[in-house]
Amino acid sequence: MQFLHNAFRRGAWQIASARFSRAGLYCIEVDCPTNGFFSQLGGLMPILLRCERRNLKPHIILSSKLYLERGRGPSFLQYFFDGPIFTETQRSLIRRSSMPRFESFAEIYGWSREDYPRLADSGTLFRRYYSLRQQIKAEADAFAAVNFKAGATLGVHYRGTDKVSEASFVPFEHTLQSIRQYITSHPEIKVVFVSADIADYIDFIRHSLPDVRIIYRNSEARSTNALPIHLSRIGSPYQNALDALLNCLLLSKCDVLFKTMSNLSGWAKVFNPSLKVYLMNRPDNEGIKWLGFPEREMVEKQWFTPQLPLDCGIASSTKI
Repeated sequence: MQFLHNAFRRGAWQIASARFSRAGLYCIEVDCPTNGFFSQLGGLMPILLRCERRNLKPHIILSSKLYLERGRGPSFLQYFFDGPIFTETQRSLIRRSSMPRFESFAEIYGWSREDYPRLADSGTLFRRYYSLRQQIKAEADAFAAVNFKAGATLGVHYRGTDKVSEASFVPFEHTLQSIRQYITSHPEIKVVFVSADIADYIDFIRHSLPDVRIIYRNSEARSTNALPIHLSRIGSPYQNALDALLNCLLLSKCDVLFKTMSNLSGWAKVFNPSLKVYLMNRPDNEGIKWLGFPEREMVEKQWFTPQLPLDCGIASSTKI
């Protein structure tokens, strides 16, 4: 019965996709119940690559209740980004048609065999279809203008909640060693912008680097337990998504980024392809299979901090 159900759904999806495709559209709704904000943005990238190759305009609804908020619309993607402009014929088809709906991007890719763009091309691809809403861009620009120093800002992102199930745990002290060594060899660094999902890490960096100007956003929520923010019910859905996006944008404005495994800081490279990025931990053997966009390519290219112990996760010579 399950086989027949899946076959029926796949057939219905292919029929709907063909109808939309004839009008120059790719239309789909994805309601991921657990995926974080940037995991879902990453899930869009194979779809956008397909749209580019087939000259289609994406109309994508991201309806996860993790980020959906009453009164703001049915897709949290549209809260933060302006999408493609459709013709009247396309708008009419969208209004009167039922869109295929999925609970994961993996199901879509299993059916359509999509692939990911190269990281170097991903920013151009994303901006071809989506542009950051002006008020959000202005907020990130204003924060950076007041707090960052051009050519002298190091970004640090530490994720200490759910990612430890996919990547080797990196102690606070190890990240401090990496940061100190970089500042010593690059004395032009005067500012360190820190983004972290746990409050203890910010306090640790502040107290460990008293002679460096440490910058962070006071307004964002941080976890006090092992749960990531998007699953902890701390803050509002919209604010949690906005905090994630603003932190990513600010990391992208730094001159160099030291990061633990996380889609949030991985997307800083999408927003700023020229950003120099170093990973402060590796995926463990189990976590390798979960790697997708954009961190698979970062691991393949061995963008690790020199201080990362060889026994920390996978061996440094391992290629995925």
